[in-house]
Amino acid sequence: MIKNLLFSILSWVIAFNLIIFFRNYGQPGELHWPNMIIGANTAAIVVAIIFSLVDTYHDKLRVKRKTFLQVIVVKSLVFILAVFIAIVVAVFTIEFYSGNFSFSGITDSLSHAFTSPDTLVYILYALVISFIFYFYKQLSKNISQDLLTNILLSKYIQPKEEARIFMFLDLTSATAIAEKLGAFNYSSFLQDFFYDLDTVMQETLGTPFQFVGDEVVMVWRMEEGVKDNNCIRFFFLAEKKINEKKEKYLEKFGVVPEFKAGIHCGKIVINEVGGSKKEIVYHGDTINTAARIRAECNGINKKLLISAELLSQLTQLDGSYEIETEGVFSLKGKKNVVGLISLKEKSQ
Repeated sequence: MIKNLLFSILSWVIAFNLIIFFRNYGQPGELHWPNMIIGANTAAIVVAIIFSLVDTYHDKLRVKRKTFLQVIVVKSLVFILAVFIAIVVAVFTIEFYSGNFSFSGITDSLSHAFTSPDTLVYILYALVISFIFYFYKQLSKNISQDLLTNILLSKYIQPKEEARIFMFLDLTSATAIAEKLGAFNYSSFLQDFFYDLDTVMQETLGTPFQFVGDEVVMVWRMEEGVKDNNCIRFFFLAEKKINEKKEKYLEKFGVVPEFKAGIHCGKIVINEVGGSKKEIVYHGDTINTAARIRAECNGINKKLLISAELLSQLTQLDGSYEIETEGVFSLKGKKNVVGLISLKEKSQ
């Protein structure tokens, strides 16, 4: 949250100062630049704090059935309220700075601030900036920020080879659960399951590449997946998250999700494909190997399997996990054998 707050403050400080500068640049007469700068920066900080709190608690509330447009409208209304609060705080700050701190002075300044045409112009400017910023932010949540940014920048318009970590994670006994719940309730069950994993994805810096039936394919940049063992932590944090929601699942569906996963790392080719509908795709043996490793979980009755190659990259394993070498396997459809490792958390 601190990182997001600092970024938000910096963004709004820059935006508010630019509004003040371009609005007043070249205006005749004497302008009180110190007061305007103090007011702009104070207002920017207040707006940034309010929006950071709103974003944080909105994510914690996890109101998933809000439509894209509803979220944008609500945040725009919150922004208008935040600006009015910011104006009040800015007026108090300016009055205190100027040394004329008095009730009558504050009353006159507030009256002038809320009736001045300039204030309306500043609010409209800031509202446009806010709408653009939060439209992009909300859009990135709906289609993945990485995907949106990469398409806007055309980063992979030419194929590029990069290192990635892939995890294939799917539900245990998915067919039996689907038959028990029926198509409609099973769809709702999967919706809740994948939604509950979202905060864990964000915490471990992972990106959901695909949701296919009862399976999610996660991807990490190599450095982000290795850092703090994020690609491994994701699995165990996901187990904890679902365990915390156990009563909810039992009450709503009569069953609690259980899952297994396989993880592998290596070089893959990333490319942008499509015309009217663009998509970032991954090609390479790394993806196929990760999928095969996940399938091997059933054969040896393990929840989490990783390749020996990935284990060699995880240099910060701190004794929190029980690591067991399962042996060398000839995976289906592959010529080369792969060493597999199972992991589980040590009992506290």
